[in-house]
Amino acid sequence: MGYAKDIEKLLYSAGVEMPAKNFVTLTYVYAVGFGLAAALFFLRASLSLSALAFFAVFSIILFSIYVFLLLTASKRIAMAEDMLPDLLTLMASNIRSGLTPDTALIVSARREFGPLTREINKATKFVIAGRSFDEAFEIVGANIASNTISKAVRLIVEGSRAGGNLAELLDNTAADIRRFNALKNEVSSNVNIYRFFLFTASALGAPFLFASANFMISLVARVKGVVGVLGSPVEAGNMAFSVMEKLATSSALSPELIFYFSLGSLFMSVLFAALAGGIISSGRASDDLKYFPILLAIAMTTFLGTKFVLEQVFTNLFFT
Repeated sequence: MGYAKDIEKLLYSAGVEMPAKNFVTLTYVYAVGFGLAAALFFLRASLSLSALAFFAVFSIILFSIYVFLLLTASKRIAMAEDMLPDLLTLMASNIRSGLTPDTALIVSARREFGPLTREINKATKFVIAGRSFDEAFEIVGANIASNTISKAVRLIVEGSRAGGNLAELLDNTAADIRRFNALKNEVSSNVNIYRFFLFTASALGAPFLFASANFMISLVARVKGVVGVLGSPVEAGNMAFSVMEKLATSSALSPELIFYFSLGSLFMSVLFAALAGGIISSGRASDDLKYFPILLAIAMTTFLGTKFVLEQVFTNLFFT
């Protein structure tokens, strides 16, 4: 139930007009369909490769849809938070012009407010149905995963019920939100240097180190294959080479295993770097997921390119 509720709230924040159950079912149907297509494509090669292709495509489809949903919801939430001060200011102006709070809420529904227009229309229906302003205004942002909107709405509702001046309360809340957004943007600009180092380390530094490790293990394995079984050591350096040779030729650390382990590690490193960048910049981990495909492409290009260059240069040096 909790998972379905979270998906439903995420769909609502993303503006998707579909029940959560239908969306999840449709997502799994697409994922299974593309997975089966990939499995049939690799079936002639081997059964294990076909099963691996199915699970890989299945996971990628689910992950991609979820990330797209997160990015869409995050964009709409940020838009709603930016439009909220304008909505509150407009309502305050309407109240000062002589309108009742209920009427001020109704006439404030405009398309310029983006995702908030949907919330205002829902609150308007409650007003028309005979609910009080406080009960209707609580609907605004109730299903949007935004702490800023929920706290602002709760503050206004509680202040109104306590008998405060609603127009001043709306104006002060709008001013506070604008100051908060300005401060958040200032902090975000100051911490961009940390995001830069984080993205650089995950997209350039880590791939270079993984490529160097892959090359060293492959090189030692090839040297062992050329030299054959080592005899008695004649130099002190043969002891170190012997240790490296055992590591490289052991089944637990074969060059192929290290290569696939490096790919998986790079994928996870870039993913968590994007999530951490979102937390650093705006407090929402999903905000920087839009950079994940770019960072992953740079990381894989750096890894494979560095590995290719090292193999071309040093292999020709040692094996010519």
